[in-house]
Amino acid sequence: MLIVRRRRGEAILIGDNVEIEILDISPTQVKVGIRAPKEVSVFRKEIRLTREANVAAANGAITPATIESFVGKLRVGEKVTSDNGSSVGTSEPVASPETHSSHSIG
Repeated sequence: MLIVRRRRGEAILIGDNVEIEILDISPTQVKVGIRAPKEVSVFRKEIRLTREANVAAANGAITPATIESFVGKLRVGEKVTSDNGSSVGTSEPVASPETHSSHSIG
């Protein structure tokens, strides 16, 4: 993991076509803007984990213990595995038209 300090108005470049800019900073949160091509999915982590938990539940691969695990993983940012051993918290993007934006993500 790369850790970088940035101030309001400063940016981070990822590759040649993704830019993350610090838009605003308050005592409890940071607002970032993300510029990326439309083919790059951009969404909040909790949205993805919720979607993956829903897919696992629909496939019968989730138990109450797994749900508790998902909640814990949201807090610490770890990889989540369902009861049947399948990985459900990986870092590969899942396309979702309602969560993609070439502007800032709120």
